[in-house]
This record gives sequence, C-alpha cells and structure tokens, in this order.
Amino acid sequence: ICVFDTITGKVLRISEVIFTFLPMACSYEQDWMAVNTGEKIAKEEDILFLNLLSHETQNVINIKLDMFDEGHANNSGMRKLTSWVGKYLCEVDGIMDHRQDEAYYPWSELVSQWQSEEIQRLLGEKELYVELGMIHNLNANAVIFMPGGSSALQDSIAQELVMQIAGTTNVLEAAKQGGPYLLIRDFSSGSMQVQEMVGEQQIESFISILGDTYYIGMKDFSAIYINGDLEYNYLDMEEHYESEVQITILGQAGEIMSRLYYDPVWNDMKKGNIE
Repeated sequence: ICVFDTITGKVLRISEVIFTFLPMACSYEQDWMAVNTGEKIAKEEDILFLNLLSHETQNVINIKLDMFDEGHANNSGMRKLTSWVGKYLCEVDGIMDHRQDEAYYPWSELVSQWQSEEIQRLLGEKELYVELGMIHNLNANAVIFMPGGSSALQDSIAQELVMQIAGTTNVLEAAKQGGPYLLIRDFSSGSMQVQEMVGEQQIESFISILGDTYYIGMKDFSAIYINGDLEYNYLDMEEHYESEVQITILGQAGEIMSRLYYDPVWNDMKKGNIE
C-alpha cells in the first residue's frame, strides 16, 4: 500500500497492510469469530495484526470510562487508542512521528482548532461523566466539590473519573466518610498539582491556584474563602446548595472561566444545571 500525506501530496512510505481490531465494551461470539478469522488470515499472509480485544491489550483503555457505547470509543478512548497504536507503529513498524515536523504544520493547526472547540465544550458541558473526562483529557485547571451526602461520591463511574483526574484514590475515602470532598487541580505550570480535602475538616490557610485559601468542609455546610475575604464563599451554598457536584473551570491565572452545577441523577443521562 502506498501511503500519501493528504495535505502535501508526498509519498510517506510503502506500507504493508496492518489489521486492527479495536476494543468493545461487550463482545459477542461473532466478534471473537471475526477476530480469530482475521488473526488466521494475518498469520497466513504474514501481516501485522493488532488485536486490542485480547487480554494482552485490554488495558489500553478503561471499558467503564472510555466507551461511548458497546462498540465505539468516546473522546477519551479515542485519544488512548490512537496514542497506543501510534506509539506501537513508531516503535515496532518504523513509521516516523511527524508531530514536531514543520512541514506538517497544517495538521498542528487542525489540532489547535479542535482543542479550542473542545475547550468551549468543556466550559458548558451538561453531562457530568463527559465533563470529568474532559477535565482530565484537556489538562484543565478545575475545582471539583462534592458536598456531604452527595450521591456522586457513591457513584462508581464518577469515582473512577475523579481518581483519573486526581491520580489518587482519596475520593473513595471521602465516599466512606460520606463527604464532603474537594479537589483543586492546577496544570498552569505544565505539570499537574492536586490538592484534596477529604471528609470534615477546617484548614485556615494554604496556597492554591486560587490564592491564599481557607477551607471549611462540613457535611451540612462548606466554604472556600480566598485571600482573607470572609464575605464571599467561593462555593455556592445558597442557590445551588442541593447540587450534588459543583465544578469551576479556571484559567491559567486562576480566573473563573465557567461554573457548572450537576443534579443527582447520572446514569439515565439526565442533564445537569449549568450556569
């Protein structure tokens, strides 16, 4: 197969056929029959076969978090799959990585355009699972708060997504204690900084992306006060007191880009309230 670059028109390489079979959330007998047949043909023809349904590669994505439906990956899953396949082809099949090649700048422009569109979506996403996944994928600065008794703390998918964002399992301890739970995620320096508050506690001063931060976490009331201003609660404990999750998306200097509030029901895809 002769592989062309669709923008420059240049021949990239003469490539052999490569078979792939991508992960599925639920596989049936006919899927495994297709895999086995593809594997047999690939072996007979000496063709590379990337079987991502097999046990050896099933950890490439998280089936609970990275699937849109039984047979299609969501944005998070697509990122992980293309990254894994791309790395594999570079390391094993010798394909060159052109992401830093100036001759391919139109692709970089398209990536930047897509990222801008994703950021706009991040600022107004109404589905909690999608929002949490995008915070992780886009390296967004965010404040995530779940009050005492929040049903999201007991939701296994919400837990998995928060653990993915935080890089810890502290939200599970918050669930055991019945909340509240606070996560402040700062990616403004290029590396991830995470601060978590689990259960009932009061911390009078710590430095976060928000500034000098004072946190009160109780099951029936919580507050964040910034830079000594005790008149303004960063959390909405009035109009959105009953919201199960409060998410604030922050800019690089800690400025508020968007505030989102989510209702208690996630699994039936009901939309949360946004502001």
